[in-house]
Amino acid sequence: MSDLTAQRLESEVRSAITSWEDRAELLAIIVTPEEEYNRYRVAVTFRVINELEEQEMEVFLQRER
Repeated sequence: MSDLTAQRLESEVRSAITSWEDRAELLAIIVTPEEEYNRYRVAVTFRVINELEEQEMEVFLQRER
């Protein structure tokens, strides 16, 4: 777990959303390593185009063995 990996995850998530989801205006992506659980928390804040309300989605990425 490293800051470099967190930055790469943020970049990949941003790229995927901008490439594949044209209905969303991306506001923020926060990737937080959670070393005690061996996972990353990814929080995405966005707004659906033509809507005022912000939405937040949170997922956890972890290695499966």
